[in-house]
Amino acid sequence: MTRADFDGSNIEDITILPVDGGVFNIRVDAEDIQLDVKAGKIYFQDSLNDNIARVDMDGSNYENLPLNMIHHDKIALDLQNRKMYSTRISHGQIRTTSLDGNNKETILEELSYLNNIALDLHSHKMYWVERDTQKHNGKIIHKSKIRRANLDGSNVTTILTGLNTVRGIALDTEGVYDVSPDTNKLTTTWANMKSQ
Repeated sequence: MTRADFDGSNIEDITILPVDGGVFNIRVDAEDIQLDVKAGKIYFQDSLNDNIARVDMDGSNYENLPLNMIHHDKIALDLQNRKMYSTRISHGQIRTTSLDGNNKETILEELSYLNNIALDLHSHKMYWVERDTQKHNGKIIHKSKIRRANLDGSNVTTILTGLNTVRGIALDTEGVYDVSPDTNKLTTTWANMKSQ
């Protein structure tokens, strides 16, 4: 893992060594990094060891959280309410836990190939990317769609469909207290999304 100042200077490697008992306890593969700056913790998916973990900001004190994950599952932190949201691709679920990985609760099920999750804590909404299966000229085509729900999983709404593969999602919520229905406040790696 590497960190730097916002201008790209002062690049610094952070060495993370997992505790004994990891599948590959000589190294980790940190993906989907989330920060709890106030508590001094880095949360991430350790896809090499199939778990969610957290460490101190200097990479020490690796803690394997009790969440069995698989490659490509994603996490998002609600630091106000001390909760973690996670997607479970193989189960088609979104669930919440406390930040220590306990108190698991499934809030959405039967979702189609989840990819990424983002929280708008001002509006109490979550957004995620899901597979959008369509028929075109008799052929089945897999596209992406972006969906939204309340943080408790209620009021699920599809807000964009028919997108080419979306690999990531981020929200611009600075000073915005209700991002619906203004999709210009939603940014993804699909560059043409705003014109849809």
